Amino acid sequence: MVDNEPVNTFCPVSGEEIDPEITATYNGKTYALCCKSCLKKFNKDPEKYVSKLSEDGKSLKKNIQQ
Repeated sequence: MVDNEPVNTFCPVSGEEIDPEITATYNGKTYALCCKSCLKKFNKDPEKYVSKLSEDGKSLKKNIQQ
């Protein structure tokens, strides 16, 4: 079962605010991203970016490293 509500509030790739219309699903969870460029990066290696999310599912800018 997939939950369509994004679990994050900031883009796990860039740390910017998300666009709730740009999403990807990984391990049954929906993640929102800020732009299509970040969506492509996320889809190439979702585990890399999911691991940057804090335990409550919200990514924090200070945790994002480009």
